Amino acid sequence: MASRLTYRQGGDPNGPRVVFLHGLLGCGDDWQAVTAALSHCHWLCLDLPGHGESWTQQCQHFDDACDAILTTCEQVWERQPALLVGYSLGARLATHCATYAPTRWSGVLLEGGHPGLADNEARQ
Repeated sequence: MASRLTYRQGGDPNGPRVVFLHGLLGCGDDWQAVTAALSHCHWLCLDLPGHGESWTQQCQHFDDACDAILTTCEQVWERQPALLVGYSLGARLATHCATYAPTRWSGVLLEGGHPGLADNEARQ
């Protein structure tokens, strides 16, 4: 079973569920200005593997990161769907999670995401 990530939560526990994924070298606290305006939602701001207080959590593939994101959301909301919001690296992970476990998300909002480099030569 995947490890749980560190997270912060707030807002209305009965409101719409929203998960925030930060960018490279960030942490869940990067979303504070956004979550301050979302008291009507129940939000989670995750520290992605290798970041913030989840810095000891490692993963080899996006599937591993998605498993950790899903495990964390399950701990809070069981299997209820949530809106997934990602910035930069978080947007790439959100895109992957949306295809990896499509029934777990009510929607996906991407900011500054890039699909990645298409071929091995470009990645090198």
